[in-house]
Amino acid sequence: MKLIDKILYALNVVAAILLTLSFITPYIAPDSFPLLSALSLLVSPLLAINLAFVIYWLFRLKKRIWVSALLLLIAYVHFNAFWKWGSESADPSPKQLKVMSFNVELFEAYRDTPDPEVNAKMQAMIEEHDPDILLIQEFYDLETISFDVFAHKYVHFKNNRPLGHAIFSKHPIITKGAFDFNRTGNNTLYADIVAHQDTLRVYNVHLQSFKLAPNVSDLQDRPRNLIRRRISEAFKLQQEQAAAVLEHSRQSGYPVILAGDLNNTAFSYVYRRFALEYQDAYAQVGSGLGSTFTFDFYPIRIDYIFADQSLRIDAFKTLGRPFGDHRPILGTIGWE
Repeated sequence: MKLIDKILYALNVVAAILLTLSFITPYIAPDSFPLLSALSLLVSPLLAINLAFVIYWLFRLKKRIWVSALLLLIAYVHFNAFWKWGSESADPSPKQLKVMSFNVELFEAYRDTPDPEVNAKMQAMIEEHDPDILLIQEFYDLETISFDVFAHKYVHFKNNRPLGHAIFSKHPIITKGAFDFNRTGNNTLYADIVAHQDTLRVYNVHLQSFKLAPNVSDLQDRPRNLIRRRISEAFKLQQEQAAAVLEHSRQSGYPVILAGDLNNTAFSYVYRRFALEYQDAYAQVGSGLGSTFTFDFYPIRIDYIFADQSLRIDAFKTLGRPFGDHRPILGTIGWE
């Protein structure tokens, strides 16, 4: 046992060092150190590994428990983003919008065996949660799915590609536009929506993806230099796209609601850029782990609803996954 303990303690120290290094990833611009930024993708498993060491040393009654135990406490305070206890408003705002965001993975249209119940599941979700605004990433124009409950819509396909994005609204859309990012199929849409005699700017965000399958076996089958290049390029493009969206949002003149798939975790540089300017609905009133995507065996949160500081987050939920590879999220945004 002494030899085993020594080996495990050495591994414990390595995991602790990596988790400690990850503390600086939200502050390092990816265009400067893209590979260091990649540590933000490993925070979830590093947290799990360090927690496992805490449990092991607790059963072994060893003082070595303090290495990971103290580090996990620091991580919780530092990130404040990987577990929430929930605190929905007991005093709802007089004016509210229910905003749902969902990456639908093209409604599984390009899977070898798509779910035949996609249409029914999408309709059931809309009827159950009754959002005022529905933001869809990776939209695919299926005639079998009806969005008639929404009187107004903005659907945009860039360069006639099948992958698009959509904003559906029960309230009038008076202005709309798309960013049409270069060198990617990802995109961001925006719309000015009049609700309760007020105008709000709503963004449907889908930042650069890594173009890798969400499983370890796919990574093992690909050359390491290809993986490094794709991750580095994705982080740089995310930084560039996030900067463009944030600069645009500052000029809106209206309170902003910004939601969608950032394709990165709450421990990343791009998340921090958004969170510095806008409220993260999950961080304000969410509960539980809040994960929206699963990479093989561990969950991560890459889908978000942000709101202007002048607005109020009355409620937030991470919903069950009806189909596809993401879980939809639902937030209630209020104001006076």
